[in-house]
Amino acid sequence: MATYPTIRDVIKEIMEIEMIVDFKPVAAKERLTNLVRDLRRETQEGGLY
Repeated sequence: MATYPTIRDVIKEIMEIEMIVDFKPVAAKERLTNLVRDLRRETQEGGLY
């Protein structure tokens, strides 16, 4: 489980997903799903800044 303490970390993860989406769409979807799940958790806990 990853944590994204800053917006910069979130953007970095999105950019990495964008790089693999054409070659590994299943992996990209999984990473995007995980990112969204983690962001929901972080925002509910008030940990994202």
